[in-house]
Amino acid sequence: MDVGRFRTGLEARLAGPVALVQALLPLIREAGGRLVWIVTPAIIPTPYVASIHACDFAANCLARTLDIELKRWAIPVIMVRCGGIQTAAVGKTYAELEEQLRSWPPERLALYEQALRQWQEEMAAFDRRRTPPEAVAEVVGRALSAPRLRRRYSVGHMARAAAFLEALPQGLADAILKARA
Repeated sequence: MDVGRFRTGLEARLAGPVALVQALLPLIREAGGRLVWIVTPAIIPTPYVASIHACDFAANCLARTLDIELKRWAIPVIMVRCGGIQTAAVGKTYAELEEQLRSWPPERLALYEQALRQWQEEMAAFDRRRTPPEAVAEVVGRALSAPRLRRRYSVGHMARAAAFLEALPQGLADAILKARA
């Protein structure tokens, strides 16, 4: 994990959205609006992308906490939980991986290269099944306009499977994921 990129991710994925909510909350309160957080089913540990999923786990926590804190003003917090979505981040992840592998000393490369190459192949298969981003926009539109809102929506490749894993006891979910490793 590149700690500098991790810090940047924390800022973009957590501090930025919190600052935006703080800035807009008076207007949302006045309008009787809703907050929509686009998150992942992130409490599922995923090897080699912990820096991304740690941010997503925290975003889930922030959204759920805000839902409790904003209850007194009847401001619902809705989570749109995304599975695999076609974004530019996919290509950036592969480019960053290649950059890291080229820069690593031979002893680190010997420890991780095989596992990372296998992960890369598995992700390439996953990437071919990713959902177009327009599907997320449709779900957000429904979440914002539904007369009877739901607190959680799922969209994207494997989103429902991830939600199922997330609903299992943590020890069982971890055992399933470890068996795949």
